[in-house]
Amino acid sequence: MRSLKGIMTAMLIAALAMGAVSCKKEHSTKSTLCTGDCEVRVGKISQQGITYYQYGTHILTAKDNTQYVLYSNTVNLDKFIDKNVSALIKEADYTVEMGPKLYYVVTVVPTP
Repeated sequence: MRSLKGIMTAMLIAALAMGAVSCKKEHSTKSTLCTGDCEVRVGKISQQGITYYQYGTHILTAKDNTQYVLYSNTVNLDKFIDKNVSALIKEADYTVEMGPKLYYVVTVVPTP
């Protein structure tokens, strides 16, 4: 069982590292690498409903109930609704007054 957990961990790290190369900001025409500005967050993805801030498509809720507003042009987040995941995310530098931070999803890996 321990070796299976080690293999799963190695696969997660490899998948997140591969996704880091394609990290982009939505509001920029210039590609950027995740050079210390991407974060890994673990939690459950849900569909975002109607909000006062009107951006993002999904929410990632961490175990401590911290919520991250998400969007992605490359990852189909609908495939991960109601699933526990590890997500490599990057702050999108886009908010409205009193709105939460918006995060671009670089890659997502299901977690047990």
